[in-house]
Amino acid sequence: MTSDFALDWVAHRLGDVGKGPAGLALGLAEQLAALGPLACLVQAASLLGREIDTEVLAQLLEMDATRLADPLRQLVGFGVLSSTNRSGATLRRHEHYQFKDGNMRDFAYAQLSDPVRRRMHARIGQILAQRGSSANGSPTDLLVWHFEIAGDYANAFRWRRVAAERAIAATDIHSAIDHLQRALSYHTAVGPEEQIGVLRLLGPLQGQLHGSGSPQVASTYARCIALASGLQGKRDATTFDVLWGLQAFQLVNGAICAARETGRHLVDVAQAGNQEAQLLLADRMQGLASLLAGDIPAALDCFARVAILYDRDRHAHLRFCYASDQGAVALAHQSWAEAIAGDAGRSEATSIAALDLAARLDHAHTSAHVACVLAARSQTLGDRETSAPLAIAGRTLAARHKFPYWLAWADIILGWHQGGRLPAEGAARIDRAIEAYRTTGAGQALPYAFLLRAQLALVANDQFAAIKAAQAGRKLSQSQGLNLYAAELLRIEAEARMPHTAARRLIGEAVRIARAQGAGLFERRALALQSLSQS
Repeated sequence: MTSDFALDWVAHRLGDVGKGPAGLALGLAEQLAALGPLACLVQAASLLGREIDTEVLAQLLEMDATRLADPLRQLVGFGVLSSTNRSGATLRRHEHYQFKDGNMRDFAYAQLSDPVRRRMHARIGQILAQRGSSANGSPTDLLVWHFEIAGDYANAFRWRRVAAERAIAATDIHSAIDHLQRALSYHTAVGPEEQIGVLRLLGPLQGQLHGSGSPQVASTYARCIALASGLQGKRDATTFDVLWGLQAFQLVNGAICAARETGRHLVDVAQAGNQEAQLLLADRMQGLASLLAGDIPAALDCFARVAILYDRDRHAHLRFCYASDQGAVALAHQSWAEAIAGDAGRSEATSIAALDLAARLDHAHTSAHVACVLAARSQTLGDRETSAPLAIAGRTLAARHKFPYWLAWADIILGWHQGGRLPAEGAARIDRAIEAYRTTGAGQALPYAFLLRAQLALVANDQFAAIKAAQAGRKLSQSQGLNLYAAELLRIEAEARMPHTAARRLIGEAVRIARAQGAGLFERRALALQSLSQS
């Protein structure tokens, strides 16, 4: 047996190496020395950690696993290891043993020199990586641990990404983000394309957790764009996801003019590649950008193309890589656009379809996204019976899964609902939601929030507060091209100024904008106020 385990790479120096009190180290040294040739096997096993997989150990020693049966049983008999073997059973390839005393494992491990440790950990990492690519792969945390100790940061980077992808598939967003950020700490070991691949995964996840307009997302895409700009001829391979993430950030941030321009580039890249998934993603994003810009016909055209392209099963992977299911979210935004266009019947049918699809997907962020958008759609129609339950559903999901963006969005709508009975309390809730929304780096819903704030001020007969809120919303709309509610903000300010002559000018401008946007609902409301002002 001595010849089996007298391995050149095992360091035989035993003694006090500072792993605890001298007495303990001396006792462990004596215990290890007493094992004779088996001490080498203990040191080899210590490289695997507290849990010892016999197949990995055999591959590390370049031995047949059956030759380890007797030596491992002896170590069990000496009290060094404990085994899950049934009494008298032969050694199974995937049998696992444990060190009975963690101090013994640590002491045996400490006897190996640093170069030996790194070389052996690299070998174990390679063994586990071969198994890790199979259906019943090795735990990626263990695999990465070996590569990290070996100093093989390129492999550590790649397997952190694998761990993140598995976490994404399990909808464990926090773990996925942690793995991706750890992977990026090894960025010097890999090229820009691999870094961009990780950043492209990280951006949507951070948007889901912190809001797509958050500083974390901004930093991720700034880094992504900087790397992509240096790829020159290889840039096309990474352009789509970089542009998609940048547009998502711009949309939530409220920079709608910039988002539509980015979206045009995104559509061009998708069309050039002629990949169905990219075309679907590009049209959905540009549809939202058009909606927020107040271009209702263009938005509906985009959503119609999404409906043609979308297949629930074929595009299931997109909801994990891009935060939400593209079909369900497109239906929710389409329903909102149809309501503003003045087609209430079609909007109702589309909203039911969006809710039905989201319910069947069982994807938390999609459900929160759909519920909050449809709550805004119901609020826009003045439908209190459905807006509050939808906002509550979205808020509950957002609170449970920590989606601060949707939490603030839901509170804006719930503040409006509460303000129907208690204007002051509702207004205070909207004010808090506005601040919470801003902390996510978002600006997309702020004109809408100021519109609702102005409405509640009118309910409370506070014309000054109504004018102030409406003007704040208009200022944001004009500065960033966020024009969806431009006509409504003008109408509310006009109502607050009546019967002043300035009100007529504001109403006329509201009618003109609503008509140009294809916002039939807003046009009818402005015309009704115009008739009232002339009577």
